[in-house]
Amino acid sequence: MGRKKKGKNSNQTKLNIGNFNFNFKQERMLIVDLSQLANHSPKWAAVIYLFSNHSKLQSYFTDKYIDLDNQVIEVKELLKLSQPWSRSEQFMLRLALHLYCGHAKIDLNEADSLDQQNLELVMDALCLRFKFDFPDSKEDFYAIR
Repeated sequence: MGRKKKGKNSNQTKLNIGNFNFNFKQERMLIVDLSQLANHSPKWAAVIYLFSNHSKLQSYFTDKYIDLDNQVIEVKELLKLSQPWSRSEQFMLRLALHLYCGHAKIDLNEADSLDQQNLELVMDALCLRFKFDFPDSKEDFYAIR
């Protein structure tokens, strides 16, 4: 349970959490792969989504900082490590931690500093965390902003 391993295709990784099995590409996890986990544990789904899709957070998606078996995150250690990071990288980490456990304070106004790709990650993570349905197209979703 909770182990990541490379699949047959070197671009794909398999993630097993309890009865949930997920396959995802290194560069971007498919949203549909998290739908079952989001119904079971939306907080955990949002964390996994952000850590597996954000370029900086991917480096810290390891057993050293995230215990998938026990669903424990080394919050203090990650916050300490993030001090020299850019403002947008720190925001993405704090958002992931906040959505999971509420321990990291966030100011949503800081999202103004994010590029389009990171804004999409934020919106997708919010949908997972709060069990919103994903729209048929991204254009419809972002048109409401």
